Amino acid sequence: MVKYTLKDGEYTFNATAKTITLIPPWNALNWSQILSIRNLTVNEQFYDCNSSRYTISVSGAVITHTYDNSYHNNTDKLQIVIDTELTPSDRDNILFENTSIPAGEAVFSDWFDISGYDKLWLYLSSIMNFTWMAQFTDDDGANAENAGFDVCNSTGTALTYTTVGKGSPVVAEKKAIPLVDIRGRKMRIQAKNNGASAEIPYCAVI
Repeated sequence: MVKYTLKDGEYTFNATAKTITLIPPWNALNWSQILSIRNLTVNEQFYDCNSSRYTISVSGAVITHTYDNSYHNNTDKLQIVIDTELTPSDRDNILFENTSIPAGEAVFSDWFDISGYDKLWLYLSSIMNFTWMAQFTDDDGANAENAGFDVCNSTGTALTYTTVGKGSPVVAEKKAIPLVDIRGRKMRIQAKNNGASAEIPYCAVI
């Protein structure tokens, strides 16, 4: 179990509707991943996974609770603790942020400095069918290449990876290149939208 407390900007609270809406990559959690929810503003706990007193339901990005929060407001600060297998560090390294990709088109992210990394974890999330490709380069942004690198999942290695629905953790792993050769290098991710309409995907280096 890896506990992670959501940041203020990673959820929206609707006190009247008793709903909490999460943003990617937390918009596809299951019920068992929600450990506790507390309103820090009024210091009231309205969900604890170890208690059956107040229940919650989870549907997509929305958590609905049953606590009597008559005195709660939309602007109250919440403490939402979840269980995630992903490492929460460096989750702010978002490669596609507010980038809408039209149907059938492929877009590259900006170059991301991977100096000092031997292995990277990417978090990829899309509602529609997206194909992702990693591309690596030297320190001056030239000579883009895939040589010596793979984007891998748990069943094998591939230079492309596809997501539909819930985001998937994918490892970008250096292979057959001495560690010194990764210093000063950069990486970018190409996202291709195979769906029928435009969508904003989510990709972060974690």
